[in-house]
Amino acid sequence: MENSKTQRKAQVKLLKEQAYEIIKEDIINGYYKPGDELREANLSDELGMSKTPIREALIQLQNEGFVEIRPFRGAVVTDISIEDVVKLYEFREIIETYAIKIAAETCEPSDIEYLKKQIKVMENALKEGIIDEYDNAHNNFHHIIISKTKNKWINRALANMEDYVRRVRKSIIKNEQISFINDYEQLLNALERKDANLASKIIKEHLTRVVENFKKHKS
Repeated sequence: MENSKTQRKAQVKLLKEQAYEIIKEDIINGYYKPGDELREANLSDELGMSKTPIREALIQLQNEGFVEIRPFRGAVVTDISIEDVVKLYEFREIIETYAIKIAAETCEPSDIEYLKKQIKVMENALKEGIIDEYDNAHNNFHHIIISKTKNKWINRALANMEDYVRRVRKSIIKNEQISFINDYEQLLNALERKDANLASKIIKEHLTRVVENFKKHKS
């Protein structure tokens, strides 16, 4: 009897994690838009599981700011405010300008070649409209830069905000494809020249451009 209860709990936990990932990705990718109502019954039918793991997944998504659970309406997808994006990117600027200076001093030729490949992947993905492929290459590029700090606390901080950054990026990327690729090409040139000050300046300008583009997107 006890084993049966334990197995059921484990199954619900697994289903909850699956539901959480699916719903979160649908919000990040814009399938569910701000203001959309996420009914447990509808999600249960769509995902082929009971309401219990759906409910637990929605609670976790509320704790992380992706939805708000309201009486009589269920879960509603939250909007991304300009204020939140400004604060998020202020924090990113502090971390990434620090990381890029270290990267400029420590990047190996193999790192530079890897970064070049990621820029090429991003460029091709945008031309073909494969946003997920662009997203993966973008993350790979930044992970290499951050890894140069050899600081687990910075890695954890960025990991915690990565989903929010992806949500912002995916909401604006189609509007500013060329300028973003140009930013990364300039950044790569600065890293090749080991010019830490220039690299820092470029990353600041890039992050500022993202925020300004998001403000235009919201207006």
